[in-house]
Amino acid sequence: MRRHLYLLVCTLLLPGVMTAAHKTDSTFRTYRKHGLHLLVSLNPILNLSKKDNPANFFYSKIPFELQYNYKRHTLGFSINGKSKKSKDSVNGLPNETKRLRLFLSPSYSYLVFQRKHWQIYSGLAYIYQYEDTFKTFKSDVEVISKHSMIKENGFSIFSRIHYRFNRKFSLALETAIYLTRTRTEFVENYPLTPSMSTHHKSPYNYRYIFFIPSNLFIRYSF
Repeated sequence: MRRHLYLLVCTLLLPGVMTAAHKTDSTFRTYRKHGLHLLVSLNPILNLSKKDNPANFFYSKIPFELQYNYKRHTLGFSINGKSKKSKDSVNGLPNETKRLRLFLSPSYSYLVFQRKHWQIYSGLAYIYQYEDTFKTFKSDVEVISKHSMIKENGFSIFSRIHYRFNRKFSLALETAIYLTRTRTEFVENYPLTPSMSTHHKSPYNYRYIFFIPSNLFIRYSF
């Protein structure tokens, strides 16, 4: 479903880029004093053929980002989520799995350079990601539950180079450094035998990740 949404959005935007690129505008070379923008990642489309490749070249946590700029300052906000529920059976006994994923990221960027078609932004973003998996196993005598939670938060320092086709459309290439920490919490509950129940929290896992320029976006200005 998400793939089809990306394809639909990009199919609607790209023809406008190609046709509008031939139009002239007397204020094309100046940034807008203020306005709304929509940043759309092209990476999900580029990654369709590399979905299961662990050496995937393209990477971006941001599917869409709504932006507002005032002069050279831009505020952005991105949110992404997914929930899924599934049922199956093990040894003839039913079990159920519920999964929830949530990602959000507010950001700030500053226009540090502009000349003709080119713009360069530098910025900082806060990252929060949460993944929740809840499983229940039903037996003849009790319902056993296993609950795991993964929380990640931190910051991203990024730089984006924009090529402006016109006042409405631009193509952006991003490079980013991620500084995050992750913690996993696991709860296993046996109602009839509490001594077997467990609750475990892992220590924080700190990560530093640098990505070469590979995140592609298209931006539409309203």
